[in-house]
Amino acid sequence: MKNYNLLKYIFCIICLFALAKSQNVLAEVVTGTPELKQPHTLTLAAGSLIKGILQSQISSEINSKGDTISLIIPFSMYIKDTVCIPENSVFTGTITELEKAKQGVDGYFKLEINKVYFPDGTFANISASIWSKRGNSEFGGDFAPRGSFKKVPHYNERLNGILQLVPDGERLAGKETKLEAGSELIIILNEDLNVVPF
Repeated sequence: MKNYNLLKYIFCIICLFALAKSQNVLAEVVTGTPELKQPHTLTLAAGSLIKGILQSQISSEINSKGDTISLIIPFSMYIKDTVCIPENSVFTGTITELEKAKQGVDGYFKLEINKVYFPDGTFANISASIWSKRGNSEFGGDFAPRGSFKKVPHYNERLNGILQLVPDGERLAGKETKLEAGSELIIILNEDLNVVPF
């Protein structure tokens, strides 16, 4: 009988220990803060080139400083086998500087890209520019040609002399600068762009 009571006593102690342990585990589950997993991101390095299609015309004659511009990406961009910028993403920005054409100088504007909207409704803030002949997202602003010519003689040993027509006089009125809707433009990232893969 004593052995039976001893076994009951040991069984009760084991049960109490197990109950206490489960209460501690439950308390940890209830009061503990869950760890949030950070999403895996991909990085498009500064200097990356992205082709975009201009959605509406930009003109030094019609537009104003501060107007919004947008370019759509016609195909997905990949890092290795993973889509980092899906097809139909839209890059948006603004006209940061604009001058209409005037006597002797063509119209001019400068663009800046500051956001990309993804097809799933999310977006990312970015810093990017548009490739241009002048560099730094600047378009137009060239000098207009001169309105007349003058004759300048040139002499050498074999010829008695020739006359060359050289541009002279006041410059003509400048032309307005424009980029047509549907133009293919190259977006250049000024800073790294971190994106969640699609």
